[in-house]
Amino acid sequence: MCIWRLSVALLSLDTRSFRYKICSAAAGVCHLIRDVSEQVPRLLCRAGLTFGGTRIDGFFMDNESDTLMLLDSVPMPAPVSTEPFTIADEGRAMLVYRIAPSCFHGYGPFVRNEEPFCLVRFDGAVFQSLGPPNDEELSQHVLYAKGLRCYGAYEVVNSSLVGEWWPNAPRVIALRHFIFTFEDSSFECVANDCRLDDIYGAADVACREAFLRLRSGSMSQVALL
Repeated sequence: MCIWRLSVALLSLDTRSFRYKICSAAAGVCHLIRDVSEQVPRLLCRAGLTFGGTRIDGFFMDNESDTLMLLDSVPMPAPVSTEPFTIADEGRAMLVYRIAPSCFHGYGPFVRNEEPFCLVRFDGAVFQSLGPPNDEELSQHVLYAKGLRCYGAYEVVNSSLVGEWWPNAPRVIALRHFIFTFEDSSFECVANDCRLDDIYGAADVACREAFLRLRSGSMSQVALL
């Protein structure tokens, strides 16, 4: 009987110890989640970005140096059904989107009922993002006060994002900050260069060509090695 009572007591002790360890571990996880949820918005906002397309007061870095310039080397995005597509590897990014009708005269002529899409290439890319904000939330973007507007293609001159994330980048790299605003999303990229690769009469053709060009470039680099 004594042995049985001792066994029950030890089992009860082990159970309490186990529950204590579980509770301690759960508390640690909760603290970790809380710390991460507090730090991530700060880090993103210090880089000059919005968190989920929402301005978070008190965390933005000084972006007085940011100056927006419209790109004249690529077509402006269409105001509706832009259908952006992006694909990237280490060092390059491709962006496909529908061209604004106002740009047809400068990049045509096009066949009747054609819906032209352009392929824009970014060389030396070190960062790219396609996501919020959309055209209805663009006013919450940190660069809106600098003149960022819907359905445009911009370069951010003297970018605070580049200065914050790549402060020691060699001058020969000359990182540049680009941003494209679409109907349902925005695209940002930090790269050496942004150029128009080609224009196609349909979205599927442009997307396929983006993939093939990215793949052929990767294969060329492997061959050189």
